[in-house]
Amino acid sequence: SKRGELVGGQIVTYLLEKVRLPTHAVNERNFHIFYQMCAGLTEKLERERWKLGGAEDYSYSNQGGVFQLRDVDDAKEFQAVRKAMKVMSFTESEADAVLSVAAALLHLGEVRLDSYTTTEGEGCRLSPGSAEAAATFLFPLRSGP
Repeated sequence: SKRGELVGGQIVTYLLEKVRLPTHAVNERNFHIFYQMCAGLTEKLERERWKLGGAEDYSYSNQGGVFQLRDVDDAKEFQAVRKAMKVMSFTESEADAVLSVAAALLHLGEVRLDSYTTTEGEGCRLSPGSAEAAATFLFPLRSGP
């Protein structure tokens, strides 16, 4: 409406597959928000906040080898997502929480496990250095009490 209230809607694309997060096929992309965030973060503070580089830097977004779609500007799409959150009355805190989850998923995809065998059986442990970025993002060190 003229007052910015939602009066109707249409779902153009809806794809939510659980298996799509950790693996996706060659020539396919993962969830669009990953590519949109990597391309669309414009403020230095946002990029530092979520510690994101390019989509090609993350396992969950680089497996398909497709980082740009013809006729799609991921940076503009990200701004449209941010605008849609405002139209839908997301608070800044709520929008931040949603985007933080998306960023956290990209970082968690970088965690690698090594298997090992002992006399007591088999197990797994974090590969050296694989979880540092994810841990830094998920559990920032706080100074003071």
